[in-house]
Amino acid sequence: MRRTIFLICICLSGLTMSGQNFEFYKTYGDSLIKLKEYAKLIEFFEGEIKKYPENDTICQYLGLFYFNNKQIEQAVKNLKKAIFLNPECINCYTSLASIYATQRDFEKAIQYADTAIDLDKKSGDPLALRARIHNLNGNTFYAKMDFNKAFRKEIKNPQSYIWHAKFNNQQGFSVSAISNLEKAISMDSTLIEARIELAMIHFYSGHFEDVISEINTVLKHDKENAMAYNILATAYKELQDFETSEELFNLGIDYADSSELHMLLYNRTSLYHSMEDMERKCADLNSLIVLSESGWINDTNLTRQNEIEANAFCDSNFQEYFYQRGIAAYNLSQYEEAINWYKKGLNRFPDSYLTLSFLGNAYYKNNQFDEALAAYYEVLKNAEKMKIEIRQNERARFMDNVDFYYNGNLAQVHQFTAECLLYINKPEEALAHANSALSISRDIPDLKDLGFFYTRGLVNLMLMRFQEAIADFNADLETRENPEAKIYRAIARMSLLGNINKQAKNINPLEGVDQDWFKSRKAITDDADLLIIERSLEDCNEVIEKYPEYAHAYYNRALIKYFTKSGDHCPDLILAKKFGQEINENHTLNCDLD
Repeated sequence: MRRTIFLICICLSGLTMSGQNFEFYKTYGDSLIKLKEYAKLIEFFEGEIKKYPENDTICQYLGLFYFNNKQIEQAVKNLKKAIFLNPECINCYTSLASIYATQRDFEKAIQYADTAIDLDKKSGDPLALRARIHNLNGNTFYAKMDFNKAFRKEIKNPQSYIWHAKFNNQQGFSVSAISNLEKAISMDSTLIEARIELAMIHFYSGHFEDVISEINTVLKHDKENAMAYNILATAYKELQDFETSEELFNLGIDYADSSELHMLLYNRTSLYHSMEDMERKCADLNSLIVLSESGWINDTNLTRQNEIEANAFCDSNFQEYFYQRGIAAYNLSQYEEAINWYKKGLNRFPDSYLTLSFLGNAYYKNNQFDEALAAYYEVLKNAEKMKIEIRQNERARFMDNVDFYYNGNLAQVHQFTAECLLYINKPEEALAHANSALSISRDIPDLKDLGFFYTRGLVNLMLMRFQEAIADFNADLETRENPEAKIYRAIARMSLLGNINKQAKNINPLEGVDQDWFKSRKAITDDADLLIIERSLEDCNEVIEKYPEYAHAYYNRALIKYFTKSGDHCPDLILAKKFGQEINENHTLNCDLD
């Protein structure tokens, strides 16, 4: 659940005091508030309070400036002085309630909110504030009561619909929240807060195009809204448009004050991580540490997390420094570079079995199967040591489920071990590892889309266990979109016809079935066999319909047509070659591919 954030907005445009001319205050103060120059405002108004020591309004605004400058003690002191001078200062009570809520002193926060409610019989604002405090403290029943009371008082006020929307969203009622926000926007189309909240709901629902639409509308009204750029940049990151995302983060950072800068920098580190750009990620992590040292990040857990991230990614005295750079190279398909990084890490930290598992992955992707197997066997022999290594990692404190990470890594070691064994024609051994991967992942829903059924399907196909292969490909397709599973399901189905060359050599499903898989061409007339052909062709057709340039699908459809004499196969073979399928000169199936 997202944390409730209490914002204290300040503006001097309504500031009036009898007997004094404050037009200069308004102009000077509002200009600096817009720039969020709170230190300069504090300096100026501290001078003014010496001239007018009994002025409660100056005390009130000093309190707000101190709060926004992260000087909580001085903020409370000035707001309490304002109340002493003016016991009916409603904004002073609500401001103190908000401050104590951010400090998680809920008892005091409620006390000040109660006083504001007693003083303000017309507005729903203090009730909505108390509702947010109750909600932050986990008292959803009382929160709902206060939100309803506030709503009844402010039913013609669009802000009341925003209160309701935030509460409904926090309780998991996103549809009601969207309805509330759309009502607020229909009452006032310039409501930035409503559009940002609506964009956030769309974001967490994965509707990134809707996020972009809402935030672009916000920026038409407020082109310097740093948090709007933050949301928009993050949406583009999720859409893999990294260039646009970076441009938007940079704009947001240009407009951000110190309190907003942390969020933007932190999210930009995530962007650079996705881009596999460790150097710029480190630069932002170091900036976050500077913010912490300057007192702009008061959350000690967040500060510690930033320090741990910086150590892991940016300090070569830590083993993660090496394997994170290896992972970055691996994700960019730079496998030789990844191998070099992992080896450097193992030279420094020879007992890191996590690094060794990553080295095995890089060897595997680089077609160095013997080296990969040697690494994987060593990892599997020391699996318990790898679990201890993961649990002792400081970053594990911020993981939701450390055992999930361990099990996922272990399952993938078994999976890739199985695939390496397939490449060196040891399918029986491969089957044992494929089964182990499935056994580890079976009760963990988030691991089911990693292709463990698909791997075992390939093993079963190589072992000529066609029904089992079909069942595995079916299971894989239930958890994810995988065109290769459909193509190999078609091959497994065709293999049920019995026209298989069981003595064929160098046939490996991981490298693709070719014409040597089949013994000879023959026309099919049996109804049951015709149904198998129809369903096999249907699998290839579905892949081609969704991915019109998928070479492997054209190639296998050509094979099916050729060996069953069920259609002109040459157009498919020509397209397969056009879209990148390598076709041996001895495997042209009597087609002119030139």
